[in-house]
Amino acid sequence: SKDSSGKASGKGGDSIGTAATPHPAAVQTDLQFQVGELERALYAKVVKKCGNPNHWEEWAADIAKIAKTHISRITQIVGNPANTKECEAFKSFASELRDDLNDSITDAEMGSIVTDRFLNIQGVAGAGKSTLLGALGKVLGAEGVKLIGLAFQNKMVADLRGGASGTMSVEQMKEAGIEAWTIAGFINKHGSAAAQGSGERFATSKAALSNTVIITDESSMVSSRDMLRLTAIAEQLGVAKAPFMGDRQQLSAIEQGKMFAVSQAAGQATVRMDENIRQRNSPLLLAVAGLSNEGHASLALDLLAAHGRVIEAGQNHVARAAELWLSLSPEKRGATAIFTAGRDDRTQINSLVQQGLLQEGALRGEGIALTTLQSANVSREELRFSSTYRRGQVLEARMDVREIGLARGEYAILDIRKDGKVTLEKGGKRLSFDPDRIDPNHKFDRLGLYDQKSIRIHDGDTVFWRDKDAVRDIAKSTYAKVIEAKPEAVTVELADKRQLTLPVGDPMLRRLDLGYALNAHMAQGLTSDRGI
Repeated sequence: SKDSSGKASGKGGDSIGTAATPHPAAVQTDLQFQVGELERALYAKVVKKCGNPNHWEEWAADIAKIAKTHISRITQIVGNPANTKECEAFKSFASELRDDLNDSITDAEMGSIVTDRFLNIQGVAGAGKSTLLGALGKVLGAEGVKLIGLAFQNKMVADLRGGASGTMSVEQMKEAGIEAWTIAGFINKHGSAAAQGSGERFATSKAALSNTVIITDESSMVSSRDMLRLTAIAEQLGVAKAPFMGDRQQLSAIEQGKMFAVSQAAGQATVRMDENIRQRNSPLLLAVAGLSNEGHASLALDLLAAHGRVIEAGQNHVARAAELWLSLSPEKRGATAIFTAGRDDRTQINSLVQQGLLQEGALRGEGIALTTLQSANVSREELRFSSTYRRGQVLEARMDVREIGLARGEYAILDIRKDGKVTLEKGGKRLSFDPDRIDPNHKFDRLGLYDQKSIRIHDGDTVFWRDKDAVRDIAKSTYAKVIEAKPEAVTVELADKRQLTLPVGDPMLRRLDLGYALNAHMAQGLTSDRGI
């Protein structure tokens, strides 16, 4: 602003004592670097102690060169009509796999399947990836080859063991020699033995995995660290084949790394399954799946809305989701999953669905109140800061943590002191520790931080296990039905139809939650006829 003399007054202007210079109109410009420059700049800043930042790209490129040589040789052999025996064997193999898996696989991709120890199977949602274990079980079983399936979480392992592919029963899977492990469990069993390179444990693991194919499901969720460990085990123990199966456009790893996508970009041999088999009988759903696979989720929703398949609930979406599910018949409820974006929505929907089921009489009894543990979802590094902890939380030491003086067990958090130490209580005894002393480089996740959550369960409730119990074969991220909830004990029916009675005070009664709604990681790999 200016006074009567025309000089700048400094009131309401951009400067003091001088006339303000008008701001130029905002103009959006292009970022001044070429594609790849930012990536190279980041690599240049990786500290030397982290090793070679290009390790995975170089490894994949080397493997790709070797694979191309093998594939070229196979192409020459089967391309020569004079090699009648070899041609017939290859055609038989290709026909069987296309029939059982996906008829879009080319002869060139068949060559990759035959030659490569490490192979990516990149398939869009609905392409039939989940049927691969069943197909491989039949083909390999007939040849006397053992198949092991690996999965990121226990729910997926339970699906593999339970014949979720729809092609084989539990008994048929066992007869075919299919085993199923979590990635962590498999690494713990064979990792250290493989690294020894010799000795009794090495020989035992090598013998256990001889004449074996190991396939990792939902590989987009596998971290860089675990991918490296799995490939190292396969190389050190001479595993025949160890393909990785998944969709790089689906959920990424919780830990660092997107190695399934990186290895494909670096030239690792990859078989593509781009045909959506699941939706091929519905042109609408096939188009929706195609748009989603190409990253056009908004257009996919617009297409569904145009056909009356979308209900916009606005700010009352949580209550509306529960109402929609409760309005369905019992048969349709079983085929309809509720998907949520966050923990709070999931908790509210679970509560609303439970209230609705109580009102209609589907749930029975007064129920019992439980105080359960819900992960605080913090990283290893966050556990090294006192600001992460809150009064009333529970800290679990899954094994002894010697550097901070914690023995295995659960500890109630009483206080966070001004000096940065955290005060705990267990069995009436108090102790304090300094989070900064936690070793960040330990190979195991030894600590877990939990919020306490109160729920009430009734006869007929569906519950969801938040942790595993290896002794009783309860898998994490699987469901159970409450048969009877009494003050002294809870009887549940597991997914495999076994019934267990858990007395009050059983640790697993603190590791469950209502199971009517799913978040993204719980839903990974799930196939549902309907979704809310």
